[in-house]
Amino acid sequence: MSRSYQTTPGVDYLARQLTYPLILCLLWFLLVPASTVPVWIVVSVSLLFIPFQFFAHVVFLEYRHKREARQLGARWILGYGIMGIQGTGFGSCCKTWASFNFRAIYIDSIFTISPEYIKIILATDFDNYVKGAEFHEAMVDVLGTGVFNSDGDMWKCVRWTLFHRTMTRPFFNRDRMNFEMFDRHIETTIGLIKERMREGVAVDFQDVMYRFTIDAASEFLFGASVDCLSSGCLPYPYNHASSMRAPDATSPGSQPADKFSSSFLQAQHIIASRVLVGGYLDPIVERAVRRSEERKIAGEHTEGETLLDHLVQQTDDTSILKDEILNILIAGRTQYVTVTLTFALYLLALHPSALAPYAEKFWTSIEAVINETLRLFPPPIQCQRMREINNWPSPEPGGKPIYIPAGAKTSYSVLMMHRRKDLWGPDAEEFDPDRFIDDRLKKYLVPNPFIFLPFNAGPRICLGQQFAYNEISLVLIRLLQSFSSISLETQAMAPAARPPAEWREAGGRKGAEQFRPKVHLTMYCEGGMWLKFGEAT
Repeated sequence: MSRSYQTTPGVDYLARQLTYPLILCLLWFLLVPASTVPVWIVVSVSLLFIPFQFFAHVVFLEYRHKREARQLGARWILGYGIMGIQGTGFGSCCKTWASFNFRAIYIDSIFTISPEYIKIILATDFDNYVKGAEFHEAMVDVLGTGVFNSDGDMWKCVRWTLFHRTMTRPFFNRDRMNFEMFDRHIETTIGLIKERMREGVAVDFQDVMYRFTIDAASEFLFGASVDCLSSGCLPYPYNHASSMRAPDATSPGSQPADKFSSSFLQAQHIIASRVLVGGYLDPIVERAVRRSEERKIAGEHTEGETLLDHLVQQTDDTSILKDEILNILIAGRTQYVTVTLTFALYLLALHPSALAPYAEKFWTSIEAVINETLRLFPPPIQCQRMREINNWPSPEPGGKPIYIPAGAKTSYSVLMMHRRKDLWGPDAEEFDPDRFIDDRLKKYLVPNPFIFLPFNAGPRICLGQQFAYNEISLVLIRLLQSFSSISLETQAMAPAARPPAEWREAGGRKGAEQFRPKVHLTMYCEGGMWLKFGEAT
């Protein structure tokens, strides 16, 4: 449940640090005569307890870590890399070392882009890595206790394991995909794009994909589309006359469906209120529970047409149902559909010949384009926390293992791993779908499958992986059948959303990008992805 009141992390930190000085002051004034020592001296000495306490804590932790590492025959890394790779300048850290310890203010924070260590976190030692209480508290207002925000005993217990994995997994196979429903929403999407093209104005494809995926996902999940597409109020470029006029009843964001969509995006962006989202989901979930109860009383036993119908047969707890639906809705709307489609069209706009060599094997080329898009633009950074002491194997043959303290944060970046030249070849930062078809597939990916993890891995692997592939493929094919050309319109972006001029000098992927990437729960394009389409004849 979300908290009714919470303080900021800064206030919490100050409150913890000032507790002991305040106690010392209080004890002094209670036990020592007031005239003995001036008040300012008492207060000063009490405040000096803060750095003393911090210093003592640091010394004790370092002593304990060194002793534990020595007992385990391992080495403890102190703020430097543990596995070198070629390259220059997380800035430079990520290209100099594949794994390192930030050691920020003497707190161990391990960061890795090594597939060997990411495999330990996600698979071989999965039980020892949890999201932790901090992550749960930060995300509970948006995610509740759904599949993305539960771990440890809650995630492993029979009820949640069955509910999150067994009960939802069957609903994401190909047989469950309603192609007619998805095609109907795609047709509406294509119609909106064509209408905008007839105006001669670029369309924010990211916004269109947000609308499409929320409509398709909501109808698939609970049989009622939000109808963001049907509102027809797409945004205009920042300098277009329609963007500068005062908002009215027909302006983007003024329709109920737009309000739900924008609230959903805002909730992802600031991890804040679920008022509008919850206001839409609550009555749907309650109706589904009532409908299930009525069927049970009537002696009817049906499998259910939607995922929500399927889930209410397993539980009538509306809080669990809403959290689970919202978590899956976020998954269905963000990284694996909206973001991938947005970046796929962006990359095809920059590389229009990408599909040309594969005209005779269209499906193969589509899958390669999707994989290459997911390789370059996967979820950026994931963070876990160690539960117990662990050793990671040494990167050097015969070297001492790496001691990882209990409670240490262990973050990893799939995005950075996907762009490592020693794992993917010298052209790792370039868009080239061929790498998933030609000899490079057998050279790099087949021997080491953990270098490609767009859908995570291990017990937490995405339930809807194949479902996402099917949906993305269907949208791409319909778009490429309807439009003969795609172009990126950087002038339609607001100046603040364009890449800074100095990026061009950076080289690599950063120097090639024509948009400014941002991150909330996943990656997105600041200011939108503005494209123009040439209609196929």
